[in-house]
Amino acid sequence: MDIKAFRLKYPQFADEIKYPDAYLLNFWEFAECLISFVCKCSDKARELLVAHLASLDPSKSSEEGNGSSGVIASASIDKVSVSFAQNPTSSEWAWWLNKSSYGELLSMLLRQCSVGGDYIGGYPERSGFRKIGGGFVG
Repeated sequence: MDIKAFRLKYPQFADEIKYPDAYLLNFWEFAECLISFVCKCSDKARELLVAHLASLDPSKSSEEGNGSSGVIASASIDKVSVSFAQNPTSSEWAWWLNKSSYGELLSMLLRQCSVGGDYIGGYPERSGFRKIGGGFVG
């Protein structure tokens, strides 16, 4: 991980005192465990995951007054009240990624990298709706 390039891309983490190199490298190693695939954008995905993890770190967010995280369902100003939405997504992974803008970008990138699939063996018409020549697969 090129930490200088990371800090330029994500200026929120430019403060070397608040976010030391070892702190970010720790998240990089964790990101490699969570995202291990070969994709044109795999380094970008790991960078987004590092930014997501660092932005959700409770030890850093509590200093800024952001003790809770989640998707806000409603908020009021007088007599301050905030309520968080229940999990509307199909998986805990997607719900967790939606807790920061970095996670949302990562979610979109992961969906793009995982599109498609492979067809192995058999006749090519088995992967379609019609046989070669136009007849339906029976």
